[in-house]
Amino acid sequence: MLGRRGFLPRITFLRIVAIIIGKDGLNLIPELYTERFELIAVMTLLVVGFFSRWNTDKKHCRELA
Repeated sequence: MLGRRGFLPRITFLRIVAIIIGKDGLNLIPELYTERFELIAVMTLLVVGFFSRWNTDKKHCRELA
């Protein structure tokens, strides 16, 4: 919501929140997640890649129809 009203992109707010709640800030993220960060990052990128390809395929199918 703040990203839509302000001049900064939404990712800026997400990064600020991540820094605040992360190890360098208040350290609110459980160690279980920080220990497995690499796995979580790879899984997240796979999901993003899958859905970006899914949207591309839907647009392509609409153009062909």
